[in-house]
Amino acid sequence: MRLIATSLDLSSHPLLIRQFLRHPRLHTVDVSAKLDYLLRTLRLPVAAARSMLLAHPVLFASVFAEEVSDNLGYLEGAAGLSKRDLRELLRRNPSVMRYRRPLLRRAVGWFRTRATPAGCSMLEQNERIRRVLARAPALLGYSLPVLDAKADYFESRLNMTRDDFADVVSAMPAVLTYPQVVSVSVPNNLEPTVSYLREALALTDTSGDRPTGDLVRIVHGFPPILWLSVENNLAPKIGFFREEFGYNPVQIRELLTSMPQLLGLSLEGNIKPTVRYFQDVGVSTDALGQKLLSTPSLIMYSLEKRIKPRVREMESHGILLRLMPLGPIALSDAKYRKWLSNQLDTWTLGEAT
Repeated sequence: MRLIATSLDLSSHPLLIRQFLRHPRLHTVDVSAKLDYLLRTLRLPVAAARSMLLAHPVLFASVFAEEVSDNLGYLEGAAGLSKRDLRELLRRNPSVMRYRRPLLRRAVGWFRTRATPAGCSMLEQNERIRRVLARAPALLGYSLPVLDAKADYFESRLNMTRDDFADVVSAMPAVLTYPQVVSVSVPNNLEPTVSYLREALALTDTSGDRPTGDLVRIVHGFPPILWLSVENNLAPKIGFFREEFGYNPVQIRELLTSMPQLLGLSLEGNIKPTVRYFQDVGVSTDALGQKLLSTPSLIMYSLEKRIKPRVREMESHGILLRLMPLGPIALSDAKYRKWLSNQLDTWTLGEAT
């Protein structure tokens, strides 16, 4: 106990001392080597070490120091994780301390062979693995049959190549990872979602069995679609576009293939208010529906920070949105300023006469 109090600077934290005293195992085992590795080798902040011991006293007392250094050392050497990565890994999943090296080796090997693009370098493989583990460190403890079942599903049911699957698992355009796609249930999440999308968007080939490349593009562009609820999320949103604009399945497919992130917006908090605002300032439903098919990003912009300020500014200069294309809303700030300046330097649209 004295070693813990000294190493973790508990002298000024009497409440923490009382909390430690409630865990007898921490008083009877030698934790010096483990603390030394965490604090000196990994440079884990003292506050983080205190929190870890309080939250997981049995884990910390039962794991051997050699296991901790061996396991984390393996991930550092074999998967290219930095000391900073390892600290974050421990913070999010302390159980990694007790994973055996064979388990870690199998997990890393699985990611190399099934969840990284074919032919990519070891350096690129390590970077992809690092990104996935940073978001979902618990995947290190998944059994290989479970991971294989998910990969097989993507390749057979979604007709994805290994490279497609690797991109879905590890990255999106903003280098945001969505590794949850390998931790959802096939029968409870993936299959109902895919079946619904196949029907709602007419996403089948001529044989009627396998999805077209459009589904791959939608999933690739927005992997969270696979764990969104059909009943509470996907169906209401797709139903809104169908009823509001009269879109048929092919048009909805076109919309979502271009901007699958639309399905990540709140129907009541984003989609409906934005559509209603455009209608309130005079844009017809038909015109808005046609524009969304060519520029679906219109509905992605912040209503309060982008759309309303630009509409108010244009109206202050006599430029009425109902008489204009909606394109200026989608311009970058610099291009919008240039466009507005050009309008004011040449002519101004006013009320039609």
